[in-house]
Amino acid sequence: MTVKEKSELIKEAYLRYPIGTKFVSVCDNNTIREVKEYTNKSLAVPKPIKYSFDSDGSENIRSAMFCDGEKLVSNPCVYANGKWMDIVKDVKDLTQGQIMFEAKKRYTPGTHGISCYGHNFEIISPVFNFQSDGDLTASSVIGATGVTVFSKGEWAKITYVPCIPTETKKQKVVREAKEKGYTKGVKFIDLVHNCEFTIASDNAYDNFYDDEQLYIAVEENQFKNKSARIYKKGVWAEIVNPKTVLPEKWCVKINKENVDLIQLFIHKNCKNYNGYHDGWVARVGNYFYFPQEENTTGHSRGYVSFGYTEITTEQFKQNEKMEKTFGINRNQFAQIYDIACNKWKGLISEMVEENLGLFKSDCQLPESKVKEMFDASTPEQKEVLKRIFPMYKRQLTLEELKGKGKYFSETNDTYAPLLGIRGGGEYEKFAFGLNKDFNWELKVDSHGVKCLIPTKK
Repeated sequence: MTVKEKSELIKEAYLRYPIGTKFVSVCDNNTIREVKEYTNKSLAVPKPIKYSFDSDGSENIRSAMFCDGEKLVSNPCVYANGKWMDIVKDVKDLTQGQIMFEAKKRYTPGTHGISCYGHNFEIISPVFNFQSDGDLTASSVIGATGVTVFSKGEWAKITYVPCIPTETKKQKVVREAKEKGYTKGVKFIDLVHNCEFTIASDNAYDNFYDDEQLYIAVEENQFKNKSARIYKKGVWAEIVNPKTVLPEKWCVKINKENVDLIQLFIHKNCKNYNGYHDGWVARVGNYFYFPQEENTTGHSRGYVSFGYTEITTEQFKQNEKMEKTFGINRNQFAQIYDIACNKWKGLISEMVEENLGLFKSDCQLPESKVKEMFDASTPEQKEVLKRIFPMYKRQLTLEELKGKGKYFSETNDTYAPLLGIRGGGEYEKFAFGLNKDFNWELKVDSHGVKCLIPTKK
């Protein structure tokens, strides 16, 4: 971008976003921000708004004088990735998705307030639902059975906000490392030996020295090292084989190149979608969503919904995180922690730090992590896990399912087989009979092979 082009964009920013303008800051987690004069007690006269490009050389324009009361909050982008941020004319103009997102930002666990109809409440977890009259209610609260937090363009009054601890320098650097893709299997050139190392496991950021150097656990190589440096004083090690890391909520436009892959992805991840049936198809021209939008059924829309980031077909193909996921919140993690053994208490704490950090209240856990918990749990612990993950069902191997019976039989046996040649009815000798003690499902695997899968009833 030339100096002249940048100058013209800055001029346009002043015209688009005068003082008082509200906009959706995509670079700031889709939070609704308002442009204001920068004022505090040390300034006799408020400073006017000022727009400028990022100092890091990117082509993002930020509001350099943004404040909330007397506190400088942030410098949100008004222009990023070649797009201007959406202007919000009035709260009443927000979509339900935007209202829902804003409610989760405002009413975090522990927040106290007075509802739109005068009821005192405390938020337990951010569970919100729209009513038929357009009101938004919070259902997981103390003090009432569901309270209205948004009605006719007005928000419920907040009387107490829980103290949220700020990130330490180590936590900030570790978070940035995860965002940059330093995860298991990634190869990088370390900052000490200038040699290639391979990261040994996820969440393996084991040492942070002098508030300026971050090391990570690595697979052993010629140096016999168990860790290697990936960060020092703002400099990051070069990644040799970067992985594709998708946004938390993404969508991809369905086209002739990817429609078959998306169709397969839908059926492989069917348990993540409300209203699923085996007749679902991906249609060229629509946008496919993952995860499913809240309070909806289906998998596609004709547009990019609020809060979702569009990815390319190539990103979709390269993505290595197409694993089924299950939702869990901070309170549910605490329930598991309370019943866990000492070893698993440590593992649960790591999961919370990795997936929620200090600021998030809920996340999606990959099926492999949920399976680990079920496999290691006692019968009593399993009952708790079943309540938290009601949609999870561990897939048993055919060996486990058949018990004393056979996989296949042509004749009647003492123990019924899983599968046998039909010995009666109109399809006698023309079909296979399926054991009635199991549910049967026909699926297509990643190689395009049709597979008949039995599960216990």
